[in-house]
Amino acid sequence: MGWNPFSKKAKHPMLGLIRNSGYANAVQEQFQAQRDADSSGIMSTREMRKCIKQLQHQSNTFSIPARKLRAQGRQAESVLLEALNNPKFLATKPSSKHFLDSSPAQVAIDLLGDCGSEQSISVVQRFLTHEDCGDAALNVFVKLCRPDQFHIAAEHVAQDPEERKSWMLIGIANRFHKNDGDHELRRLASDWISEHALFDGNRISYEAAENLAKIDPQAAKSRLLSDKALNADSYSRMVAYRTLARNQIWIDADVARSRLQSEQDEKCIAYIVMCSVRNLDEADWQHHFDRLMNQVPKIEDRSDRDSVADALLDTLAIWLGHDSQYDLIGYDIEPDDRSPVQRKLYAIMSLDSEVCNGGFLQFFFNSSCVYWQDVHRMLDEINASQTDELFSQAIRIIGLSQGDKTREAVHSKLERLTEKQEEHLGNLDEQYYDSKSIMKLRICGYIAKHKNALRKSEL
Repeated sequence: MGWNPFSKKAKHPMLGLIRNSGYANAVQEQFQAQRDADSSGIMSTREMRKCIKQLQHQSNTFSIPARKLRAQGRQAESVLLEALNNPKFLATKPSSKHFLDSSPAQVAIDLLGDCGSEQSISVVQRFLTHEDCGDAALNVFVKLCRPDQFHIAAEHVAQDPEERKSWMLIGIANRFHKNDGDHELRRLASDWISEHALFDGNRISYEAAENLAKIDPQAAKSRLLSDKALNADSYSRMVAYRTLARNQIWIDADVARSRLQSEQDEKCIAYIVMCSVRNLDEADWQHHFDRLMNQVPKIEDRSDRDSVADALLDTLAIWLGHDSQYDLIGYDIEPDDRSPVQRKLYAIMSLDSEVCNGGFLQFFFNSSCVYWQDVHRMLDEINASQTDELFSQAIRIIGLSQGDKTREAVHSKLERLTEKQEEHLGNLDEQYYDSKSIMKLRICGYIAKHKNALRKSEL
């Protein structure tokens, strides 16, 4: 039997939480409810009314009665509306203080989002001002209503001073803007963010900037390149440029050149280069990227070097025609379809993602373990000496040799680890977190050196 991370002997910081928390019970309950709902078949009106009655005792959207009703689709609409017109049903409070539980009315409204039609709109609209069900009703109302009824939701939220509801509006507008880019919810959400949320004092709010970019890219470009944004501190400028770059809102070449001449912060420069990569010519782009790479020794001493490294990796990926650094390394393609350079990058990036997520043990337990020899060679090639020493120690602790090329071979060594050896690996994890950003900066240099082999058009 292979190494089992869920055995009682396995040492992992998440295991106690998974075994003992109410969340595990809730997940198990969800799976059971799903199996019951799948096998329930078509229900009669009487059976559905019985489920409505059960909702008063199991009032969460993952409960068995809720699952069964949701599985009936449009057939359940009439009994849900009947319940929402029943004062006794509406008066019932949540069945317990469990974190998944809501009032039966909230669950019924939520179910109408999947089972309802235009016939449900008038009933749902009644609950828009309800103290407990208002949020659920707003969500379902926007989902069911016709485009010419969006103004009802917009007017409702505009009259409500609660910031929480305004952020809910942003989420709804974000969901719908791709289908109807000019509807009133989108404009209301965009104006609200710009006027009330984008600046937290003199700083740009990262969350507000991201929401504005998704809902209204043109407004985001205008606001995030305004004098107020760019005269703020370096953190706010970084948020502005990063938001534009990560949402692929490209800035003009002339604007980019002007900003690059005046900007001194390396992280801001990286994001300016990223969000202008589609408009700067290659010579211009190469000049500014070389300027950044020449600053690497200084960046290595910065506390924010990890985010600078991520910015550089994404910048390089976009420049070479990819959507992100993950696209660059061939994350979603078959192993045999990766080029030799991609294989090396995939190996070393897998090391980083696995160790950051669950330590060296996770890297060697998961399928990424078959790349351990590629990682070893790549760390040496990019001169990431500190990370290479930590990785070499991990290899020695586990007892790997050149012949251990399969997952089964690596797992056979993991089975023999003692508790003391696992503890030693855990200590290496802590040291890795301090060295990984320097390794990422070395990877940037490697990508720049092999840029021709990594261009999207060449792969």
